[in-house]
Amino acid sequence: MLDLILDYISGPPILRSNMSPEEILDTIHTELVRYPDYTIEFNESIYRNDEDGPNGVIAEIGSDYDYCKGTRTGYMRYERFHIMTGNWAIGKGDPCGDYCVSGDYTKDLIAIPVNAGLFRTKNNVRNQIIKRLQPKIPRPFVYSLLILQTNRGLTIPNHGIFTTDLKSAPIDLENHRLPCGKYEGAVADILLGKMKRAMLKI
Repeated sequence: MLDLILDYISGPPILRSNMSPEEILDTIHTELVRYPDYTIEFNESIYRNDEDGPNGVIAEIGSDYDYCKGTRTGYMRYERFHIMTGNWAIGKGDPCGDYCVSGDYTKDLIAIPVNAGLFRTKNNVRNQIIKRLQPKIPRPFVYSLLILQTNRGLTIPNHGIFTTDLKSAPIDLENHRLPCGKYEGAVADILLGKMKRAMLKI
């Protein structure tokens, strides 16, 4: 029944041409945030006082200790979240930091569960987002729907809150990847449908 309702709301499928990994991620993001309740901006550095610190709210994705250089840390940075249906903060991240693991990633699509009900202020929801991502999330990319890696293209996180639903049949990303590095356009709609279903279940 849920599948029928979602298909009715979504309307007939859109015939899409082959798309690059980044176009797939951006297309899904655009569809997920089409009618937001409101938007929260993080225009300043949240956790660093130095001028070189990245703007936005950051989530650690890896760190390493070097005797000469000390601890180096890689992050994903998020500057804007769209609040959807009072339950989700959806944003796109890009890598930053001085640990080389951040160079393995180009961007990710993240969905953080929030309580943005009638009596929750915008500042309250903003603080919920910060609390979810800091001081350190339990696992890298735990809230990510989709990750764009430098050498591997699109991947679904192995230990995220959406992993079980997104990795179930019938989608295998590699089966839809073309020799030119692009993906069949239908991948965007298949993943979008699976993401909507996964978010309704949490």
